[in-house]
Amino acid sequence: NFQLRMPTTLSTPPQQSYVIGFSGTATQGTAPGGGLSATVSLNRTLSTSGSANPSPVASGAAFSYTLNHALSGPNLTWDGISISLSAPPQVQLGTASGAGFTCTGSTNLQTCTSNIPALGQVNRALTVPATATVVPTNSPVLANISATGSFLTGGSASIAQTIVPPPLDLALSQVLDSASPTPPGSTVQFRLAVSNLSLLGGQASSGFQVLNTLPAGLTLQSANGAGWSCSGITVVSCIYSQSLAPQLVSADLIIVASSDAALSGLLTNSATLVAVGDTNASNNTATASVSFDVPRLVLQKTGPATAFIGDTLEYRLTVNNPGNSPALDVNIVDNLPPGLSLVAIAGTG
Repeated sequence: NFQLRMPTTLSTPPQQSYVIGFSGTATQGTAPGGGLSATVSLNRTLSTSGSANPSPVASGAAFSYTLNHALSGPNLTWDGISISLSAPPQVQLGTASGAGFTCTGSTNLQTCTSNIPALGQVNRALTVPATATVVPTNSPVLANISATGSFLTGGSASIAQTIVPPPLDLALSQVLDSASPTPPGSTVQFRLAVSNLSLLGGQASSGFQVLNTLPAGLTLQSANGAGWSCSGITVVSCIYSQSLAPQLVSADLIIVASSDAALSGLLTNSATLVAVGDTNASNNTATASVSFDVPRLVLQKTGPATAFIGDTLEYRLTVNNPGNSPALDVNIVDNLPPGLSLVAIAGTG
């Protein structure tokens, strides 16, 4: 057995030097080459590198993997090369594509094959669209795509990606839960709630605090709600100690206050949400306003100017309120003069 390095010419690719191994027994006196056989070894090696873009990526967002493949060795032909792309559970793959490749598969496995020789072409790229699933943790998760295939150096390659968990986003809301305008001295009620706007599968809140500041002229009567624990008078501190999962809303926090008898104009109740880990402060305040106004009652009375003895007289009394505040428990007293006695009285309301 022996090896001989020699130049040779093959049909494809163009003339190059190869290692040709001879085996067998050489004999003299036979036809040239008799008793000898030659095998051409067209060795090739495939290496893969790449990146994920963007990286890191937010949960639920789209991104892509780019894989760059390079051939080396004496044989620069791509026929018969197959690449399998395997994704972890945190990633869903789209259909991969690349010049010279045909790709099929599912959201967790794509197989790309090349049956085009493309002599002398050293590099080919694959692009793999992907979507990061929601990561139900508070820490980033590594989601590396792995590539395996024929002639691949080391048997496999890995492209790194980091998925950032959805941020915690709590939002405070508040509405007036009583009439407005309302007379001074009446009771007013505010309804507050906290929503977890984080993506499904994201972070749950482990508790938070609402600080409600009553405006001057309002006196706290009560502050309560399921899961809420409140203290304070002017600044009412209410703690919600239960867990609040993404896309859910807390139980209502009801704040009831009495108003001073001399109030007028517009009063605004303000509340602020305090939560550890909340990444969005723009929706952590909420207000609700109530208008106070006294009613302005106007009484009109009409009746006949003259009458004869024994006539039945009809008097009509009308009350109007051109003000902005409703009048409650309106009472009208009409004193009949001597010589008149009441026959009947009627009116709507």
